[in-house]
Amino acid sequence: MKKLIILNVVIFLVLIAAIGGGAYYFFVNSNYISTNDAMIQGDIVTLPSPMTGNLTSWSVQEGDTYTTDQTVGSVGAADAKTLTPPIQGTAIQASVVKGENVTQGEALAKFVNLSKLYIVANIDENVIQDVQVGKDVDITLDAFPGTTYKGTVQLVGFTTSSAFSLLPAGGASGTYTKVAQRIPVKISLTNYPKGVVPGMNASVTIHR
Repeated sequence: MKKLIILNVVIFLVLIAAIGGGAYYFFVNSNYISTNDAMIQGDIVTLPSPMTGNLTSWSVQEGDTYTTDQTVGSVGAADAKTLTPPIQGTAIQASVVKGENVTQGEALAKFVNLSKLYIVANIDENVIQDVQVGKDVDITLDAFPGTTYKGTVQLVGFTTSSAFSLLPAGGASGTYTKVAQRIPVKISLTNYPKGVVPGMNASVTIHR
C-alpha cells in the first residue's frame, strides 16, 4: 500500500512537471521569438587613397579614435593629397605603412563608430511575420555572460540571408532542395559595455 502511494505521488509530480513545462514552452513561444544566430555589427567605413603615389606620411594606429577633421596621412610629394578619416570613429584596420606606394582607390584603413553598434539577427521565415519594428528585444552577449541588455527592432530585412549566396540551394544534380530561410533583422543595442566590437556573438529574444 505504501509503495502504491509513493508511486502515485511520483506519477502526480511527473504530470505536474510535464504540464508546467508545456505551459511554459507555450507561453514563451507565444510571446517571444528567440535565436542565437545573431552578431554585433557596425557601419564600417573605408578610407581610400585619393591618388596613386607614395604614402609620404601615415599615423593611423589600430584601436585609436579619430575625428573627421584630423589629418592622418598624405599621398604624393609635389601635389600631395591630405588624408582624413571618413567618419569619427575607431580605426579597426590599418592596411598600409608610411613610405608604401599605393594606388588610387586602395583601402588604406577602416573605421567604425564603437558608440553606434547594433545587432543583426537572422530570424526563421516561419515566424518573421511576428517581428515588428519598434518591438522590445532582450539581448545577451557571449563575451559578457550573465547580463541582459535592451534593444529595439529597427529594421526587418527585405531579402533572405542566403539570397546573395554564391552557392545555390540545390544539389549537384540541379534539383532544388527546400530549406528554411532566414531573414536578417537589425536591432538597436544600447547601454552596452566597453569592449564590445563588431563580430561578437549574441543571442536575442524579440517580444511579439
